[in-house]
Amino acid sequence: MKSIKTKSLLTFCITAAVIISAITVLISLKLSASIRAQSQLLSKELTSMSNDTLSGYHGVFKSTTDAMLEDIMDFTAQVSRNPVFAEMIGPRATVQLTGILEENRVQTDKVDFIILFDLQGSYIASAPSEVYNGVDYKWLETFYQASEIWKNVARVLKTLETQLETDESVLRAAVKFNADFIKAFQLTTPRFAGKDFIGMHAARVVRDRLKEPIAVLIAGKILNNYQKPLKQFYDTTGLAAAIYVGGSPVVHVGFSGREKAAAAAKDLEIGAETLKEIFAADKPRNLSLTL
Repeated sequence: MKSIKTKSLLTFCITAAVIISAITVLISLKLSASIRAQSQLLSKELTSMSNDTLSGYHGVFKSTTDAMLEDIMDFTAQVSRNPVFAEMIGPRATVQLTGILEENRVQTDKVDFIILFDLQGSYIASAPSEVYNGVDYKWLETFYQASEIWKNVARVLKTLETQLETDESVLRAAVKFNADFIKAFQLTTPRFAGKDFIGMHAARVVRDRLKEPIAVLIAGKILNNYQKPLKQFYDTTGLAAAIYVGGSPVVHVGFSGREKAAAAAKDLEIGAETLKEIFAADKPRNLSLTL
């Protein structure tokens, strides 16, 4: 009898233990699933918040680069409005015009190059110059006559001929340059080392006293290794930033221990698939990158 009681008690204990274990496992699984679902939801919310925050900062950064274009546009407007400069324009005043352009260029860090063309796109003067620096002005003539900005210049000049109002804000753009452009302009300091360059340029129609167009002034800035705008952004937001040409950074600020572009080139590269996805997007994309 005692043996039967013992067996029954033992069976009951085992059965109870199995049931409790099963309930514990079931509860644990449900809790794990619930926690996992909550974690995933929280992760999505945090990612969405981070993306929204970064998109806002991206807008701040874009306004920084837009301001650079405005500065270049203002610079070209200021130079083109100089009455002495306008009166000098002509094939016999290349040396004097070169001096004025060079003086304006060295007084600011807003531009790296200035070039003056006649209304047909033929070279008149520049800084750096053909006179003092051996600039390949023929190459620059060919480059700009085939450029998008010159097509816009032609449209603006045509509009001026018809006496209609014109919007010269189209005469500015971010642009990709290559090493041939840098070589033609004799930009020889270490800052301009490399194969591909990203920059900004703006054009302005130069007018005489009677407001008639007499020339076209183009000025530009190369962003490669130019840290000032990124540093301002970093100082304001605390966020690291980089500007890329293709998958390689040409200037960056804020990545710990990697202040030299040469050292960062490999660490900060963007893969071909990611680059393809970015270029295929019709609007800004939020992508997570492992650097």
